Amino acid sequence: MRVSIISPIYKGVQYIPALISQAEACKNHVRDDIEIELVLSNDYPEEPLGTYESDIIDILVINTPVNRGIQAARIKGLSVATGEYIVFLDQDDKIYPDYVRSQLKAIGDGAVVVCRCINEGKLKYNAGECFEKMITREYMLTKGDPIISTGPVLIRKECISNSWKNNILKTSGADDYFLWLCMIAEGYKFTLNQEVLYEHVVNGVNTSLDTQRMMASEHEMFEIIKNNKLFKDEEDRVFDELENTVIQKH
Repeated sequence: MRVSIISPIYKGVQYIPALISQAEACKNHVRDDIEIELVLSNDYPEEPLGTYESDIIDILVINTPVNRGIQAARIKGLSVATGEYIVFLDQDDKIYPDYVRSQLKAIGDGAVVVCRCINEGKLKYNAGECFEKMITREYMLTKGDPIISTGPVLIRKECISNSWKNNILKTSGADDYFLWLCMIAEGYKFTLNQEVLYEHVVNGVNTSLDTQRMMASEHEMFEIIKNNKLFKDEEDRVFDELENTVIQKH
């Protein structure tokens, strides 16, 4: 069994040692027959990455000639990943040593599992944000995206939506929400892992903090969903209302 951790790198060479250390720590907490590879998908052509080595994990490096954004970098990494399970981990975020072991146990025969997490030093889901109610189809189609980033999510590779892979957003920001909606449209349910295994780090260059850019990305996402009829049972007005809800949150 193999797990691929895919990390898009953008002006982020300084984060790579920590990414390697986290992946190695995860390897030290799993059975010997579970392999881990770290895929560094560089989306900053002006600063090509060299090679990196580890005694216990595999490290793959991809250098792209043109900056295309985080979704394209994730998909490029996915194209070379050899794991049956995928984690899309942002360069400055953190997974805990027990992440892979616990997530694999929790996913079972399912397609996707979401763990609890820390955001800005606080538990993300609490009494005001019920974990069990938020990670549902109903919530994501009426309230917006409750998952702080891609890092808390372990996905079975074969279940990653082709609609997501074939429709790269021109404006970065909403591709994680787009992936969840594509998977929901294809009938996948999100399994919950009650363990806290991931920490989201917010910094000044985080795309999610750029409100206008995020809103443009989300608008593009909703147009793709409607134009491609990804949700056959829902009318376009559902997504018009959802977009308005998301805008109001911003």
